[in-house]
Amino acid sequence: MSHRIFTNNPLLAEHIKQQPELQCHKLEWMSTPAIEVLTAAKAAVREGAMLVSNPLSGVRTSHKQAAKPVAFNPYISVLATTSRGALDFNSVKGIDEALAVYRKNAGLRFSGRSDESVMSFQMADMELMLGVLVEIRGQTSDDSDDTHEIDGIEEIDEIDDIEDTEDSIQDCTCDSIQTDS
Repeated sequence: MSHRIFTNNPLLAEHIKQQPELQCHKLEWMSTPAIEVLTAAKAAVREGAMLVSNPLSGVRTSHKQAAKPVAFNPYISVLATTSRGALDFNSVKGIDEALAVYRKNAGLRFSGRSDESVMSFQMADMELMLGVLVEIRGQTSDDSDDTHEIDGIEEIDEIDDIEDTEDSIQDCTCDSIQTDS
């Protein structure tokens, strides 16, 4: 089944272009802020597409203040169906919640980040999307190692691997800009 991938992540876009097994998906790459990617995905949802991925999966929040991100990724990728049907309430709710979070945190500053920070944000977003793509393929492997590789896409099975990734991403959190409003 073909899907639409909305993204502002150039690393993911390049990866998809280089992987023949991923080219069945319609890539909608935009060189825009994340909120514009979400707006494009919302337009597709309003036309009857269903969200396949959670648009907030790349936003880590504090346990004490769930609405306050502690790691806010400026790169976002959203997977939706290409087929159109009746308006899906869960998809509308999911995209509206994501837009609300991104609008509320619109003052976060991402410019001036080191190349290493930018790459970390891009890699985190790409790994999340590739994980979703592996999952929707519905394939599993009985390999004895901690990962499954399907046509060049690796799926992490061990929670320790995920925690290590989260620790390295946490080092790349953003600063917020103080505003008078």
